[in-house]
Amino acid sequence: QLPACVSLRQVVDHYLVRHNQVREEKLVSAAVTEFIAAKEQAGRGDRHLRDLRHRLNRFANSFSLPVAQLTGPMLQAYLDGLDMAARSKLNTFKHIRTLLRWCVRRKYAPRDLLDELDGIEKPEATPSPTLVFTPAELREILDATLTVRPDLVPAIVICAFCGLRTAEVLRLDWREVRFEQGLVEVTAAKAKTATRRVVSLSDAARAWLAPYVRSEGPVSPVSGENRLHDAVTAALRHCRAARKAKTPFRWKRNGLRHAFCSYRLSVTQDLNRVALEAGNSPTMIHAHYKELVSPADALAWFNTLPPESLASGKVIPLPAVAA
Repeated sequence: QLPACVSLRQVVDHYLVRHNQVREEKLVSAAVTEFIAAKEQAGRGDRHLRDLRHRLNRFANSFSLPVAQLTGPMLQAYLDGLDMAARSKLNTFKHIRTLLRWCVRRKYAPRDLLDELDGIEKPEATPSPTLVFTPAELREILDATLTVRPDLVPAIVICAFCGLRTAEVLRLDWREVRFEQGLVEVTAAKAKTATRRVVSLSDAARAWLAPYVRSEGPVSPVSGENRLHDAVTAALRHCRAARKAKTPFRWKRNGLRHAFCSYRLSVTQDLNRVALEAGNSPTMIHAHYKELVSPADALAWFNTLPPESLASGKVIPLPAVAA
């Protein structure tokens, strides 16, 4: 039975509008599959695609119905029912929103679904602090890596002195390290943002990299962020145990990239330049890295030089040693 204020003509008109906006009925699961395939075709990075599959396939498994039948209350209940931190919920909702906007553009769902999305209450995520390594910690990381896993030195050096994301340096090839020109190229295919950028090699970076430079081949001997992290922390544990240090080394997630952005901004005082080098926006650089470190520490960071034996070429990097 219709409410007193709603006529049958209004119901029919509303149906026709929705029907004209939806060209094809598409199940949520089929839409997710097609959406991810489109992102693969567009050349999105492996890490981004893995995140899409993880979050959106779980979403698809919760809704065995056409996209056009989704409603705001359904989406709200799904978001509220996720057993995860607020930040993870927000990241999941971001992917769902992108998916549903894509569906509307392809006429798998009516435009008023976008209004439903706007009405969803999202959790408040507490911003995590930007943690950076100190120059002394960088020295310890490089010395331990050089001692136990010298094959990892180039990857660590490029993260620390060029600000590449871990995933980007894991995809980097020596052909993209233009040592003679003093540049590292992050191609669009390997950048998180799918945008090419070029970063200068500092004198310290060149000094550390000189014994390792090759014409081609992967810069990192390991694949996977966890493997790189585990290998470096194992080297640190080995060296700390050898000198009987009482406290463990505290690894800071993305600490090398955060440090580069912070120290580089302190040295250059140029938001736009650091944003270009880091593959980020000036707004994000200002929000997270402005006045985070002292000028003295910034100078010390970019003057963290290798031991004379490595700089002079007297030490030949050896294969990995088990920590």
